[in-house]
Amino acid sequence: MYYQFLDYTFDSTSLTLQRQGKDIDIRHNEGKLLALLLDRRDEVLSKEAILDAVWKGKVVSEQAVFQNISHLRNLFGNDAIKTFPKRGYQWQLDISICNQPTVQTTAESSVPVKKQHNYWKYIALAGMFIVISGFLGFSGEQPGQIETQQQHKVAYINFAGQLNETTINLSDNEKIDFTLLPNLDSATFAATSTLAYQDLAKTHPIVLNGTVRMHQGTYFARFILKGPHGDWSGQLSGTTKAELTHQLITHLSQPTIFDYVNKRLAPEHMLASLSLAHATTPNDLILLDQLTRAYINHRELDKAMVMADKLATLSNQQNRIDYQGKAFLLQSRILSEKELYELSQEKLMTAITHFESINDLEGHANALYAKSWLDHQANDYDTLKQSLLTSSELNRQAQNIAQEIESLTYLSVMAHKHKQQQDKYSYLQLAESKMRSYNLPDYHYAKIPFHYAIFAETPAAKEPHYKQVLEITKLTPDYWVARNCRRSLVQYYIAENRLYDAKQIVAQVTTDNVHNAYLHTLIAQQEGDTQALIDKAHYTFELAQMANQRFISLDTALILYGIDHANINHDFYRQYIDDNKSVAWQTRNQDELTRLGLIES
Repeated sequence: MYYQFLDYTFDSTSLTLQRQGKDIDIRHNEGKLLALLLDRRDEVLSKEAILDAVWKGKVVSEQAVFQNISHLRNLFGNDAIKTFPKRGYQWQLDISICNQPTVQTTAESSVPVKKQHNYWKYIALAGMFIVISGFLGFSGEQPGQIETQQQHKVAYINFAGQLNETTINLSDNEKIDFTLLPNLDSATFAATSTLAYQDLAKTHPIVLNGTVRMHQGTYFARFILKGPHGDWSGQLSGTTKAELTHQLITHLSQPTIFDYVNKRLAPEHMLASLSLAHATTPNDLILLDQLTRAYINHRELDKAMVMADKLATLSNQQNRIDYQGKAFLLQSRILSEKELYELSQEKLMTAITHFESINDLEGHANALYAKSWLDHQANDYDTLKQSLLTSSELNRQAQNIAQEIESLTYLSVMAHKHKQQQDKYSYLQLAESKMRSYNLPDYHYAKIPFHYAIFAETPAAKEPHYKQVLEITKLTPDYWVARNCRRSLVQYYIAENRLYDAKQIVAQVTTDNVHNAYLHTLIAQQEGDTQALIDKAHYTFELAQMANQRFISLDTALILYGIDHANINHDFYRQYIDDNKSVAWQTRNQDELTRLGLIES
């Protein structure tokens, strides 16, 4: 069918576009989207409907819809497609329909139209090559050369165990070159990994660590593979150590894992890689678990629930009780994200039953830690307190020092939220006492002034605690506590018109990451250089999308939406905010959202 509007003619069958009789190159998905909007011009089309019709079930981000809508508006004008917040999009221009194209002659017909080059095909082919090459072993340094025996270097620490004989030995194969680090202790490394890995990564960028235990004749192992851009974790079980070792090496031999820990991947690329790896090895429970969590982090909760259900079914078929427990724990997390707390509680209790049946102390502790949030939602402080104290004790028994202390510091915060003045100080002091008894590195103690900052009632009262945190974490400036305090301190100085002090704080960090990029954006916003602000904000938004940092993405989108400049796609950022804002984020940014007309006053 041929549609005519403005001075354009569009064939919805062949997806060809002409302007005054001259061909205009249009991307294939843009053509499909334009055809959909014209064919269903009387409807407001949701993002989900567009994704289903244009991409037909392929795993793509909602951002693909925004980008294609933006491209069409660039062709036909911003008024061509109207956004209905939280509902979708609808075509707005008048059209006429005919069976054959007619060349329109207007006063503009003699104006030459610059033809757009059809680069998208090559970009798509290049993208496919990059993804596929990761699985087939193509070398990015020498195009066209195939590495059939590519080896990944992995340094490993002897797995800690409840029994002396449970440590496992890893031998090299054609995929992995293992190097034992005999002078490192597994439990100590796990508790001090922020500092220990920072030093170790200079010579051994990929480090494997884990624990092994035995229960009723079955060996159970947990492992974590640390890399420069991410961690990969999983669980294994077998009747012998040899079986356990074989499973571990077989699993780690998948190239997707090394892409995950070695490279900075966009969420869409990560999802595509994990999906392809899962399709290749559908019975690998660890991959399925990682894919489920990736969907959760990407806020695709319905897809995450499908994967979690699949994990529950598959782990039941394989008689893997540990992963049955993980599947129910994931289902509980998804339901909590949807604020379906009663259903979440049911899944959580089922998970605990599975963990208890195989004496999985860490799994049980993690479930109780999650349960404390549900107790908080029910305003039941006594039960919340018991959940976290039991979680801490179970982690102590499992020799998980970091989580043992985390449960206590989290309890101090929850006590503060529930106005339990004595508890909030006593459990924070208990956590500090345990840090000293374990002789932990200094950066752990940063949590103490950080929590005192939480307890302080005014920004001015918080300032000395924030500064103390930054002093303690000089050797670990990217530790999460340091990042949070640095951001709070910069925002406080900006609010107090102390720009010099804010710039001094930012100047102390050099790591190129999304958190520091956001601080540079805040400084640029105060300095009044619009182009510098746009450049830094766009870069920060891109990094935040890559790192799946939703709140920084939202904060940066709000900054960009507030800039009055022709190069800002305001409609995109408005839609992004509408689709991704949480109640907590909206409450925190209420005044700015109201000022910009994004919510009603």
